Amino acid sequence: VPDVYVIKSGTTAVNFEEFNEELELKKAAYSYNIKDHPVEYNQMVMDLVRTLSDEIRFLRLAKEKQITVAPEELEQAESEFKKEYPDESFNQLLLQSAVSYSLWKKRFERRLLMDKVIRLELIEKIQVSSDEIIEFYDQEANPELNETELIEKLKQQKVQTQYDQWIRQLSVLYPVELNKDLLKKRV
Repeated sequence: VPDVYVIKSGTTAVNFEEFNEELELKKAAYSYNIKDHPVEYNQMVMDLVRTLSDEIRFLRLAKEKQITVAPEELEQAESEFKKEYPDESFNQLLLQSAVSYSLWKKRFERRLLMDKVIRLELIEKIQVSSDEIIEFYDQEANPELNETELIEKLKQQKVQTQYDQWIRQLSVLYPVELNKDLLKKRV
């Protein structure tokens, strides 16, 4: 049933095959006998469902706002990432994780897109007033920060505060539908 959705929102979906790939990837982080522990296994599957549901919401927002990752951006980001893994260590990483290059690249591109959505739709829209800067400066334990660093730290704090609320708004805007019959077969 590769074309049947497990999770979807609008026309954006995770089909059965993709869900199984993600599940196998997630299971690799657990002990090999996780299925022998139904409570932990079900919790792991439900965590995956929540993660994929949030990803689908980001992808829908990206589609709606016409936010994309250009092939050049992907290529450059991949090159930068691989610099952290000299020689054959990147391929060794994939082998150890039991992840195919195509799955890794798909996940990597999705992560880049999600990061871009967060940056464009949340981070860049955060405004910092001069009063907030002064108040933050008075509270900051590190007065050695320059103005740019201080503003950046304040913005980061505001992003963390607003992120959960923003995610809740996305879940209302983009409700997710679960194929419970297929999920029951996996749980």
